[in-house]
Amino acid sequence: PKRKLAEQLCRDIPMGVCTLAYNMAFEKGRIRSLAELYPDLSEHLMDIHDHMCDLMIPFQKKWYYTREMHGSYSIKYVLPALFPDDPALNYQNLEGIHNGAEASAAFESMEDMSPEDLAELFRERRSRRWFDRNCTREELEALFSAVRYSPTAENSQAIQFAVVDGRFSEFMILLADILRPRAGDHPRIRQFADYVDRGQKEKNNPFTWEGRQIIIVFSRLPADALICACQLDLMACSMELGGFHSRWMLLAAETDPDRFMSFFPGIGKDLKANAVFVTGHPSVKFRTTVPRKEKEVFWMRRRILRITPC
Repeated sequence: PKRKLAEQLCRDIPMGVCTLAYNMAFEKGRIRSLAELYPDLSEHLMDIHDHMCDLMIPFQKKWYYTREMHGSYSIKYVLPALFPDDPALNYQNLEGIHNGAEASAAFESMEDMSPEDLAELFRERRSRRWFDRNCTREELEALFSAVRYSPTAENSQAIQFAVVDGRFSEFMILLADILRPRAGDHPRIRQFADYVDRGQKEKNNPFTWEGRQIIIVFSRLPADALICACQLDLMACSMELGGFHSRWMLLAAETDPDRFMSFFPGIGKDLKANAVFVTGHPSVKFRTTVPRKEKEVFWMRRRILRITPC
């Protein structure tokens, strides 16, 4: 119910006041989206957007830091570090929902999304390859919490994820080493190998473009990972994040499975990489999408067998 939410925001937050948020990029992105959807509320919504301040910045920039924050500026670490003896500020004491997984479960019980809203999400979805920053830990946790309900064959739930960001350059070197013998198969592979050999200094990586955060989905059956990756994609779109699916890194997994999997020692031995999603905060926004062809549908109706008597 986006309209109801937008109207409630305008009722609860007067124009010209300062609104505080923790990690305001997500909230501002959603408000911009609502303002574009409802022009009659746009002025008020953008006033809220323009007067928002981010409480995360002092901790993100390490203007204030304690050992108890464990190197993170996530509110889940900052709040207990600031108020260790206040039970009212303990996540475990929250009423109803204590973490992202429980939030996703609660979402299941909310009013169902209308077919029109779902179709709109499908239409708005675009592959995004240009980013200005990585997703936060909280945003990634929200993505993973949402797709925990992704269907799997025989309800095996045999899916695991790996996020590559801190060891990004090291992973690129591994991919180049695996794929270099196949450089003649496609110009993109040669471009990527040369990019790595030059020290990965250019802004645009031939495999990940401006993306520096990779989600790899491991599963027993390819279909399980593909369904999950599609849900990740749509959830990222709904959160004003962006991304695209990459086939080139999967090619490395297919070319030398043992070397590829050696980078992920914690992944189950019976699983393999079946989907790769590059994600982040997009630096561009598309107002149109590529024209789509009409899809051919073959209706396999029951054939009636007529027997002619002799």
